[in-house]
Amino acid sequence: TIIGIDRLDYTKGLPERLRAFEALLEQFPQHRRHVRLVQVAPPTRETLPVYQDIRREVERMVGQINGRFGDLDWQPVTYLHRPFPQDVLARLCRESAVGLVTPLRDGMNLVAKEYIAAQRPEDPGVLVLSRFAGAAEQLREALLINPHDVNELARTLDR
Repeated sequence: TIIGIDRLDYTKGLPERLRAFEALLEQFPQHRRHVRLVQVAPPTRETLPVYQDIRREVERMVGQINGRFGDLDWQPVTYLHRPFPQDVLARLCRESAVGLVTPLRDGMNLVAKEYIAAQRPEDPGVLVLSRFAGAAEQLREALLINPHDVNELARTLDR
């Protein structure tokens, strides 16, 4: 499982992330039915048109990917548009193989650090992190990517 946890915000790179996940399933069909993306995207600033637009775009893309690649027994993307308690988010991070943090621009980005902190030492997940996140300077063990390069991100997820 790949986990993404971000406010539903246009700076977080959610459409780029979904395009890359779709490219992963398209270019590397061996991952179909074996990998899924769980995207937790709590609402934020819902009265502003730009945030309404990003929500519509993300929900359209999730439907498109699930419709194209999913079947009765498997949906590639689980999209959760609501907040969760921190202990639930930590469990989701711990149980995932990959943490995907792809902001187009960001400050420190605590989600990246929270993903690392939630891991079990005997079986840690891998953090795939935008090089445009401030945390990229500190988290050198992460796989750093350009979130604008969908194919690079798909290839990184294939590793």
